[in-house]
Amino acid sequence: GPHMENFREIAEEFRAAGAIHEIESAAQLGPFVDESMGERARACAMRNGGATERAARLIRELHDEALPRHARRLPVRLALRPLAKAWQWGGERKRVRALEGQVKLGLPVISVGNITVGGTGKTPAVLHLARWLGAQGHKPGVLTRGYGRTSPHGVMTVPRGGEASKSNTGDEAQILLRSGAIALGVGADRAAAGRELERQGLADVLILDDGFQHVRLARDFDLVLIDALAPFGGFELMPLGRLREPLTELRRASAFLITRADQGMNTAAIEGRLKELNPAAPVFRSRVVAEEWVSLDGTERFAPGSLPYRRLLAFCGLGNPQSFWRTLKALEIHPMECLEYGDHHLYTPREVRRFGQLGRTLGVEALLTTEKDAMNLCELTAEAVRPIRLFWLRIAIEIEREAELFALISEKLGWK
Repeated sequence: GPHMENFREIAEEFRAAGAIHEIESAAQLGPFVDESMGERARACAMRNGGATERAARLIRELHDEALPRHARRLPVRLALRPLAKAWQWGGERKRVRALEGQVKLGLPVISVGNITVGGTGKTPAVLHLARWLGAQGHKPGVLTRGYGRTSPHGVMTVPRGGEASKSNTGDEAQILLRSGAIALGVGADRAAAGRELERQGLADVLILDDGFQHVRLARDFDLVLIDALAPFGGFELMPLGRLREPLTELRRASAFLITRADQGMNTAAIEGRLKELNPAAPVFRSRVVAEEWVSLDGTERFAPGSLPYRRLLAFCGLGNPQSFWRTLKALEIHPMECLEYGDHHLYTPREVRRFGQLGRTLGVEALLTTEKDAMNLCELTAEAVRPIRLFWLRIAIEIEREAELFALISEKLGWK
């Protein structure tokens, strides 16, 4: 004492417990030093211990309840809200019409989709599911609209192990085709594509790619993917947020798969929200697994963390480019520059020449990109970036409790 203004409440508590004597100088200290007062002071202090632990526990509880949400500025919200209402109205009308004319195929159908625009990792998930089906002795076929295709053909099919140009299939379908694991049916009318695969005997089970909103085609199982990096699209419908339809529609899901669970900050809150929206649908988690780097001409292959180059430039055109940047970081790869483009971006000769010029200026040894982006590079790329090498990353996914998910799918499809 006597100045205890900075901890007045503590001083009052000690005073009430008889665990304090106020003194004016050091000379007064001696008579008040005794064991009993020390014990009372210790007991009083211990009663107030653990504040850091309690604070940390509260922070953890709040963290587990928090979900990422990007809030637009008020003027933007006011301008876009009518458009979001129109989006919802149009989506509901389209869904009603589709359900009235819903088509049921003779083959079982598994839908893999999401509720937000942008990438959620559907292609790796579809490929993983197709490989499992193949391992069970089935002939999986994938139905896709062929986003980005320029072919005038309405519906086309490709047998397993077959080839087709990107103009006929779109970029993501090329990844599926080159795996050799699936037959492919391409077309806006995915019911017609499914019938063709069935008629030609190319498949005995169908995977409806990006199919959650394509309710015109009946399905036996709805697997809905939720991106851990951006799970609920800002909780707003397009164009105010990134939701394709209201979150209440998740009640249609048979199961949820949280993708990139290793890259997101918190999946406990996502799982909790999904349980509120659909208590009957189990929630699974997956993570991205880097498999290998492949050179553009296919002559060089390296393990994910074994690239012999250090001066690097990376680029991608994905719905969620953060997924690629985080994968590079996990591999301890730190490019000198990271360039982002829109989803499904088609790289022009001018753009790839820019890669080459920038790379040569920076002394870059190699360019890095994704498998999807490699499909969208122009024919002049290798020449335009020379002598710089270009590599794309092959990825896969791992699913926690995978056997449980596949057993659920088998049960829903009536397989023993």
